Amino acid sequence: MDTIAARLGELGPLDVTRRDSLYLAGNLPDKNELAQEYEARRAARLASRYLDRKTLRARFGIAKSSALLSYDSLAVDPRQATLALLKAACERKTTIFPPPRSSTSTPAPGA
Repeated sequence: MDTIAARLGELGPLDVTRRDSLYLAGNLPDKNELAQEYEARRAARLASRYLDRKTLRARFGIAKSSALLSYDSLAVDPRQATLALLKAACERKTTIFPPPRSSTSTPAPGA
C-alpha cells in the first residue's frame, strides 16, 4: 500500500487517505467466499481480520453473517485517480487501445 500511495502522490494533488475498511458478506460474496478471501489476504500477508456474525454485531451493530476488517486501507476518489493515471500515461506518449469488440456481443439498445 505504501508504494501505491507514494505513486499516486507523485501524480498530483490527489486526496489519498488511509483508514480501516469493513467488507461485508452478502449475496456476493457470501459467507464462504468471504472466508476464502480472508485466507487469500492472510497468505498475501495483508492485515485483516475475519469477523463472525456475533463479533460483527457486538463491534459494529451490523446484522450480517460475516465481514472482513482490513487495516490501513487506501481510500481515493476513483475518478480523480483514473484521470491522474491517464494524464501521466499520455505525458509518456503511451498508446491506449480500446477493448476488443466481441463478434458475439449484442449492441446495447440505442447504440
